[in-house]
Formats: sequence, C-alpha cells, structure tokens
Amino acid sequence: MDDAVMTELKRRLANVDRLDVSRYQFINMERLQKAAGATWPAMRNRVFLATRSMIERRVAEDDLIIPCATGYLVIYAALSGKLAEKTTARIRDEMERFFLGDEELAALNVEAFSEQLSLAEFEAALAGSDIEFIDDGLPQEPTEAPMPGPGAPFHRLEYRAVWDARKEAAASYFVVPRSDSETPVFKPDKPEARLEFDLDVLETAALALERLMEAGSRCAIIAPVGFASAAMARARSQYVTAFSRLPEALRPLIWLRLEDAPASAPASIMAETGRILRGQTSHLFVDAGLDALSLKIQAEAGGRFVGSTLSPTLGAVPRADLDRIVALARRSGVTPYLDGVHRHEDLRPTLDAGISLIAGRSIGIFDTPRAPFRLTREALLKRAP
Repeated sequence: MDDAVMTELKRRLANVDRLDVSRYQFINMERLQKAAGATWPAMRNRVFLATRSMIERRVAEDDLIIPCATGYLVIYAALSGKLAEKTTARIRDEMERFFLGDEELAALNVEAFSEQLSLAEFEAALAGSDIEFIDDGLPQEPTEAPMPGPGAPFHRLEYRAVWDARKEAAASYFVVPRSDSETPVFKPDKPEARLEFDLDVLETAALALERLMEAGSRCAIIAPVGFASAAMARARSQYVTAFSRLPEALRPLIWLRLEDAPASAPASIMAETGRILRGQTSHLFVDAGLDALSLKIQAEAGGRFVGSTLSPTLGAVPRADLDRIVALARRSGVTPYLDGVHRHEDLRPTLDAGISLIAGRSIGIFDTPRAPFRLTREALLKRAP
C-alpha cells in the first residue's frame, strides 16, 4: 500500500470507533489472466484505471480509496447507512456496464457491498485472506485506458448558483460536468452516448442533492439534457424512466435544462420534446445562442426559461446581444437567463440589461449543492471577482 494511504488509514483508525466501508471485488480475474497471457498487465491496468475513475467521481474528496489485489476498498469520511449502500450499488452497476461493454473484459463480474465495522471487525477483515493490499492500483499507461463508461467522460460536477434578480437570492444551481482540469468537458453528439452521459450526470447530482437533504437543507438543481437524445423517442423514454425512479422527495427539486438544440430544429420535434420533459419537472430551461435572432424554436419547447452561456473565449460581453435576448424573451413570454458570467466586467452589463437569472463565478461555484442564500445587487457587485 502507498505510504501516504497507509498514513491516512492509521490516522482515521486512531480517531474513530467505527468505519463505514465499501468493498468492490472483481470476480474471474484469474481466469481472465490465463486467457490474456502476455497482454494481462496492460489489461489489468485498464480495469483498475477505469474502475477507480468511476469510484472517484461518485465519492467525496476526503473519502479514502485503497487499491487491493482484486478490487478496491473505500472508507467513507461521512457517508453512512442507506446513502452508502446506494452509492456502492451505483458504482457497482457502472462497473458492470463497463465490463459488459468491453469484449475482452466481459467475463469479469463485480461483488460489492457496504458495511459499518468496529475497529476490531475492520482489523479482522484486514487480517483475512480476502483483502490483499497492493502498492499501486493505478496504471502506468493511462493513454491506453478507455473512458469509464460509454458516455461519461466527466470527472466531477460543479454547481453554479443561479441568482434571481427579483428575489435577490440564489436557491437553485446549474449542474455543469467538468473534466479533471479547467477545460470544458466533452459532451457526446450521438444520441445513445449522450443519453448515457446525461443519466450519469443525473444520478450523480441526485445523490449530491440527497446528501444535502439528509443534512437538513434543500435547494433545486438544474440538470442538463442533450437535444440529440431528448428528441429521439427511444432514448427520451429511457431518460424519463430513470427520472421517475429517483426518490420521490428529490424529483420536485430537480429541474431540467435542454441543451444544444439547433436553430433549424423542427418545431413539432421541439414541442414534443418539451412536452415530455415538462411532464417530469416543474421547470424547464432551454438554451439558445447569445447571438440568436429569434427564440421561436426555444419557445416551442414550452419552458419558462430561455437563455445562453457566455463563451470563455469571448471578450467583453456584447451589450447589444444582451439587450436583444432580453427583448426576445419578453416578446416570447419567457424569463431570460445567462450562465458563465465569471468576470466582474461582464456582471454589470448583464444586470443592467435586465437578465433575470445569472450564474457563474461572479455568483458562486461549488463542489456540492448548498442551501439557498440571499445576495443583494449591491453586495453582488462588491464581491464579484
């Protein structure tokens, strides 16, 4: 085991009476090793890189991930009980989908469970033959490894507080998938891949919201839905099914944001897509280009909110574009929003133009959704970066 991991493990054992632990054990590894022969090291690296990425995306930053000879051990810092069980089950399901989608790894299975152990029970488990720590579960050739899952190339989610100019408060958050750096995340174009991407974002964000509610607070989160999949009846129905399976207490607090609809989208398809999505959520947001000359197509979806996202490569935000979007929104009877307002110099013209909902670094970006907070216009202008 890595020295840093061992040090952290010893620190935790010295400060708690019980540990919440999840175990993931890969089944049939010996059989796969024999079949792979000389290619086994690279194949094993691929397994461990992909599965560790899946775990890292779903657990908290201060949870401890320990690589073992046949899988992983995860020690939670705060997660416990049913939430730990749900997290474990979701990670296991994602691992199984990954193995089934790779012809070379299809024979692998995953056994996973979560439990709360006393220190004595945990030490007994460590002494048993079923857990064998290894020095490094991460591969040395990451360029050969596939992404974790067919449509989930993001590493984390960020939550952008959405400031309501009328209420002078933020009570909802745009859910934005991010890569492991500051570069924008790749969102698949093909309907099936975008469906997998959106479902993974939905599940991850819903779990974060559930944790917030377990802590005694609540807010709304706004999850992205790609037009490519939402406009296809088969993919859309799968999304609707997944949404309906979320805990009943969460569904009213999860709003949807329809992204990437082309200006040439048929009005009938836009209307049908919007009708189905509105049946799942209390609020539908529909993206448009900042340079849009009309919001007719977006309005066909029937959502209450239509808006844009500032490009990070854009210079000063064009005031004429802001004025036009606001005028078009009023004419269409929808509320305008603007995401990506990161710079102070973009904030004032956005406010002056009359944009109703604003999100970006100037409002606040967080690793998890948070409780609603009040923020006056004056305070906002003072604190913006």
